[in-house]
Amino acid sequence: VKAPSDPVVFDGLTLNQLGETLNRSLKSNLEGTGPSFAKYAVEMGIDPYLAVAIVLHETGCFSGSCSNQVRTCNNVGGQKGSPRCGNGSFKRFDTLEDGIRGFVNNLYKNYYAYSPKIKYYKIIDGKMINLHVCVKNSEIKLGSPIIYGSF
Repeated sequence: VKAPSDPVVFDGLTLNQLGETLNRSLKSNLEGTGPSFAKYAVEMGIDPYLAVAIVLHETGCFSGSCSNQVRTCNNVGGQKGSPRCGNGSFKRFDTLEDGIRGFVNNLYKNYYAYSPKIKYYKIIDGKMINLHVCVKNSEIKLGSPIIYGSF
């Protein structure tokens, strides 16, 4: 009897393959955390490449050394809240795994998911998804999730 193979979860990759692919971009304190990003992003229906790209931008981990929030507070996304990390407004997480889970959950909850506080939405795959508006130089862009690149 042939053992079942790992299912494809994203971009033609299994969860293990996706984790290894993400690991290629994760350096310094985030080295080896690709499987965690893959797991939580897939569970929440978020593009894992986007999640890692945002984390690299927020933490500076792409340039060699991660931010103080990552190194001392396990905060991978610049999240604010309590318990606080030191005297600042950034949130402290007990472990790096908790910080990754918290970041992906925050990304899902505040940027991907539907909020009843925002009255404009679109039905996508049977789910209500908020429409987000970006205004710059008198130009208005509408999109969901709130991903505008260099706009």
